[in-house]
Amino acid sequence: MANLSDAYGNMILRGDWTPSMIDNLNIIKEEWGSWDFATHVTDDFKSVDIEVPFNACGRWCYDNNLFHIGNWTKESKKEKVLNAYQRLCDELKSKIDENGDYTAYIEVNFSEEECGNDILRTCKSEIYLCTEDMIGQHLSGDMLMNNLTAKIIEENDYDYTNENLVELGFYESLEEIEKELEDCEN
Repeated sequence: MANLSDAYGNMILRGDWTPSMIDNLNIIKEEWGSWDFATHVTDDFKSVDIEVPFNACGRWCYDNNLFHIGNWTKESKKEKVLNAYQRLCDELKSKIDENGDYTAYIEVNFSEEECGNDILRTCKSEIYLCTEDMIGQHLSGDMLMNNLTAKIIEENDYDYTNENLVELGFYESLEEIEKELEDCEN
């Protein structure tokens, strides 16, 4: 089994989102919380430029979830989700500029930790949701090779220390870490 990471942060709609696109996204995001490597978006998306919190379990690291979110969504067994995904992708076709770049996307800012490989980092990413086969058009950028649907914009790695775990918000205090370690030993 793959190592699992813990991630939390916020998602923000950027660019030109229509109300129907947002409605379809709110249907789709419920599916994300049902996967083995789940992303639990805690509120509905309402409009652009508003932060919506989430927490997640990453497959090795959370950006792997983002890279495959379009492929995993289109593999849903739920007709309601598949129909919403198709409608969203149909609308997103009109949100691709002459360079092949999306003008509507989701910005994802998150902190992540995975103790097995001492991963502790913050990232800023963009999700494009729809794979090339869903929109019937080639998209620009190396992040879309192999039907991947996200790219990392910025990444900051930290030493895996108790102090940094507290600083990045995974624990409230050093005392909380010490108590958790004591509980594990007993």
